[in-house]
Amino acid sequence: MLSLLSKSNEWISLFLSYQPLNPSDADVSKEIQHMVRFIRQEADEKANEIAVSAEEAHTGLRAKLDKEHLDLEVLRYMKATWMRRLKYWGEVIERREGAAEGNNELDKGGREGTVERDCELNKG
Repeated sequence: MLSLLSKSNEWISLFLSYQPLNPSDADVSKEIQHMVRFIRQEADEKANEIAVSAEEAHTGLRAKLDKEHLDLEVLRYMKATWMRRLKYWGEVIERREGAAEGNNELDKGGREGTVERDCELNKG
């Protein structure tokens, strides 16, 4: 700690003892122009970094949203498929229960037609 205080005191005394040269107006103007160019260059670099970062964030977010949208579409398709299957099998079970009770009005030829119709329903 003592060493830090002595170092800071050295810097303070060095700063206070510093006597700048008398620069001309041209030298001052040149130095200011140099500083302005440096600041503009740093600002441009920072703006480019921000733009790249924003573009990466936008691209990542867009990809995530696209994936979520695709997942949602897949889930909707799967739900619709399962609902069609449930409806189909519900109808099959009802027909079989009706046949078991003796309420089936179809003859043997008609039953073969229902098998084909059942296959068509299952495809849709």
